Amino acid sequence: MKRTLATALAALVAGALLLVTTGEAHQGHKHKEGVAKFGLRFRTSTMQALSIHMGVLAAEKKGELTLTPADRAAHGAAVRALSVLVVDLFQQDTSARTRSKPEIWTDWETFAARARDMDVAAAALATATAANERLAIDAAIDAVGKTCGGCHKPFRKPRHKR
Repeated sequence: MKRTLATALAALVAGALLLVTTGEAHQGHKHKEGVAKFGLRFRTSTMQALSIHMGVLAAEKKGELTLTPADRAAHGAAVRALSVLVVDLFQQDTSARTRSKPEIWTDWETFAARARDMDVAAAALATATAANERLAIDAAIDAVGKTCGGCHKPFRKPRHKR
């Protein structure tokens, strides 16, 4: 019961985000003020949510769990909906207090292009998961993962070792 409720909630949130963001990807979002208001907390939670949804899909690809087609589609839609927000999440240079490197802001065009690449890959993932096409899903998971690494490597500092 809890899983069904959680899946329904995830699908509802992903669907709402998708409806709000469809067609606005990286073209001057109307939600920039909201992003600025919630700032770093919004960025962190969005990136964590992306990681969690991708982690679930990757775990299924590895055979570690099995999703229903509806759950798979909900995770794919969530990745797509959240990917649209990425560029706007980095409006303010936070490199002094986060793992973000200053290169995000000094090489903005490269960063924004890589974020757009992720958005395109995430759209393909959402399409593949909605169609429940296993080979396309696996390829799209790899493509999204590659675009994530394409930003993380040049634009994110390593974790501090404890």
